[in-house]
Amino acid sequence: MKTRLNISLLFLFALAFNTAFSQDKEFRISHAVEVDYSFNFPFADLKANYGNHSEIGFRYRYYKRKWVLNAHANFLFGDQVNDTTLFDNITSSEGELLDLNGQFADVRVYERGGNFSAGIGYKWTSFGDLHLYSELNVGYLLHKTRIETIGNSLPNLTKEYKRGYDQLSGGLLMRKYLGFHYIGDHHLVNFTFGVTYNYAQTKLLRSYDYKSGQFISRTNNDQYFGIQVGWIVPFYKAPAEKAFVF
Repeated sequence: MKTRLNISLLFLFALAFNTAFSQDKEFRISHAVEVDYSFNFPFADLKANYGNHSEIGFRYRYYKRKWVLNAHANFLFGDQVNDTTLFDNITSSEGELLDLNGQFADVRVYERGGNFSAGIGYKWTSFGDLHLYSELNVGYLLHKTRIETIGNSLPNLTKEYKRGYDQLSGGLLMRKYLGFHYIGDHHLVNFTFGVTYNYAQTKLLRSYDYKSGQFISRTNNDQYFGIQVGWIVPFYKAPAEKAFVF
């Protein structure tokens, strides 16, 4: 019984020391840069136009004890366009696009866009080298349909006309993040993983919509949920060998 008690006390001491060591190491980080990838699932109005898509981003973080200031920029891309009515007013009776020679045209569509945001985060707790963070950012979301014509001459889809069909939209973005940051004993073995929720009120940015043949000023409720992983590079307030060896 006494042996078990001693082992339990030793385990608790080791756990407390490891937590204190990890927190001190975390607090010595002054700033960090991160490259991340997110796979996203759209819903609300965004799902009507696009399917699942990806984001590749770059983030800068400034640490102040448990608080974090951050700036984030993402490139958004996907190959699922759900809007099947995009070219209805320029297709044949069979629903096909024809080139100048009367041949079926090869037209491909993709989702493209991006966003940038800045905000504040907070570290809630730590489990050794694993730290739980939440962040709230505000920024701007931009997305459109990229139209590619493959080896065809389409008078209705020249560079100028594509702008009328690309549904370019943008608006204010709110981005929430909840995830874990692993800050390891080696400077390059650090990563993040978590989930994001993105909400934006976007408007069509083209003055005239060729798809409907109208001037449109509607507001869209664009939302998507994402699973995000990233590689983070921390920079410390003092050289590691002067603080702790890790």
